[in-house]
Amino acid sequence: MTRIMAAIILAACLAQGQTVINGNRAITGAWDAGGAVSTKPAKAGTSLPAACSAGEQFFKTDAGAGRNLHLCTSANTWTRTGQAAGVKSLTVFDPSTGDSGRIQIMFDEGVTITRVACSVKGGTSAAIQLDERAAATPDTAGTAVLTSNLVCDTNEEVSTSFTNAGIAARVPMALLISAVSGVPDTLRVFISYTVD
Repeated sequence: MTRIMAAIILAACLAQGQTVINGNRAITGAWDAGGAVSTKPAKAGTSLPAACSAGEQFFKTDAGAGRNLHLCTSANTWTRTGQAAGVKSLTVFDPSTGDSGRIQIMFDEGVTITRVACSVKGGTSAAIQLDERAAATPDTAGTAVLTSNLVCDTNEEVSTSFTNAGIAARVPMALLISAVSGVPDTLRVFISYTVD
């Protein structure tokens, strides 16, 4: 009887231990980890694997907080989750070429510019460009963002053509006004972007 009790207790203790699953396993049905002390459903490391299949996850340990989790959206294509998109707007009253470079914005994180739209109120037009500059020398010309100047008129004009769409974190991006036609009282510029 003592041996039977000892065997039952030993079996119960072994049942509570950790089970290592190795090899290929497919789980069907529900898997509830709600009571787990911790969970790690994603592979982790500093470099995204070159190969992946849709549905895989990867936790990039050297990425900034909130930018760690990546999903494989199609064969060998990783996409960071929570990739934020946004729009910055600039309004210049009584725009002139003398305002060129004086109006600057900055992004807290690296971004990719995806679209620039603009218009003027009153007057005829204003030709603009965006210029990525160095933080140490914000008044020195840098690298043009748009492939060519965008001419803003009273209708919305749009450009999605860039020579430098990737803007680094915490560097100034200046609005350049190369020409003004007529006497517009307002220039509006909308810069769409995604956070890298």
